[in-house]
Amino acid sequence: MLGSLVDRYRRSLALAYADVRRYSRARRDVEEALALTAVAVAVPVALYYLGLLQDPVLLATVGACLAVAAWARVLDAVTRVSSVRRRLEEEVPFAVLMAAAASRTGLELVEALRYLSNSRTLRAFGELGRRFYTLSETLGASEGLRLLSRLAGGRCRLLLAEYSAALNAGIALQQLRDRASDFVRSVGVQVSRALDTRVAVATMTSMVLTVAPVLLISVSTLMGLEVATGTITPPPWVELVAPATGLVTAIFAVLAPGFPLAVSVVYERGYLRLLRCLTAAGALLLALPGALGLLVGESGFRQLLVPVATASVALGVPGFFSTVRALRARVDGVVEEAANHVRVFRSLHLFRSAKLEELRRARARPWLVDYLSESLGFLRLVGDVDPAVFEVFVEYVFEVQRDVSKASFYMMALSASALLAPYLATATIAIVSAFGLPTATAVLGYATTLAFAFVISKMALGATVSTLLPGLATLLYALTLP
Repeated sequence: MLGSLVDRYRRSLALAYADVRRYSRARRDVEEALALTAVAVAVPVALYYLGLLQDPVLLATVGACLAVAAWARVLDAVTRVSSVRRRLEEEVPFAVLMAAAASRTGLELVEALRYLSNSRTLRAFGELGRRFYTLSETLGASEGLRLLSRLAGGRCRLLLAEYSAALNAGIALQQLRDRASDFVRSVGVQVSRALDTRVAVATMTSMVLTVAPVLLISVSTLMGLEVATGTITPPPWVELVAPATGLVTAIFAVLAPGFPLAVSVVYERGYLRLLRCLTAAGALLLALPGALGLLVGESGFRQLLVPVATASVALGVPGFFSTVRALRARVDGVVEEAANHVRVFRSLHLFRSAKLEELRRARARPWLVDYLSESLGFLRLVGDVDPAVFEVFVEYVFEVQRDVSKASFYMMALSASALLAPYLATATIAIVSAFGLPTATAVLGYATTLAFAFVISKMALGATVSTLLPGLATLLYALTLP
């Protein structure tokens, strides 16, 4: 059993890390983690029998923390390889289409793997390409692909295994083109399904974060009603609901996935750092009224809402509108120019596009722009390009461009839904207050409104880069609050 665990851990290290030393000490890492796990079990038991700690919850917490610390190194590698494999699943169609756009011998996927070893657009395939380059130099392309297929998972594993077998059988060209055609037919369905899921999650979030906290507290309060005296006793945990809502929102904003790769937005590193700083400043400003309301009451809370909302809107403008402009950018003209160039010259060696260079200089741009630029760079190196084969690549880019336009529509619809949160919160508070329950406070309504707006902002923009929507929701809440 230990040997099987070590083998799986080594496969994870081989895909996630290029350092051979991490691979060589895999067995030691697993053995140390198992030894420390025994310590994590023994420490709470010793604390209990020595009388130093008797609370079972605290004992369980100490044991869990020690166990997580024991497996931290192993879990880090497993988490990283899961991220690489998940991204590989998204990048497989784009790598195959890049190779198939110039397929004449069937070896183009091998060349694409070598070319992508330094890629910053298809980063997971870049990791795979670097390992393939090393393996192919020693064992050959076919054996290198076979070994890589054991590291990858899902569609990537199937593709590499099939392509390795096709190389040995001499049918790699047909197999590569067939896979490219399959991906062209499926890309629209996959992206539409991902976007529909985001809308469903946003709908459920609107109910959970705007109505559920107030109703939960109110029902719990009614359960504490003393009929004989007519007094209402709020639950002891009522003051924790607003901070807990903020904590759940922060965790969701960090862990929630962004847009699918095909319709995602790329930000320049320095510009992304600036947007994150502005977003952090706006979020801290928006949290200030809630914290003040919990500490000193609602009087000071109400006075801060409008100025804080105005400041957060101003801080969120750059991130929101740069993302909107990026999703509205189009590459159709660039692809049409490339297709016409191929029809005339049967090559892209001399092709240059001023429009593509202009799009690449934008601080926020569609991921599709970087992919198209990298694909055209690869096609310049491979020599002749068959116009009939290149049409498959053109069709795929057009399909992805339609998905980007669809994503911009979804983004605007979700953004509009965020502005309904203040009305839902104030209406719920008014209804509950009409029954005389003391738990429907303005601070709780503000916490639910802000939580919903932040979640919708992440779902609409694909990243936490703006506080425009939370700021507008706060401003509407301040105006509608009775």
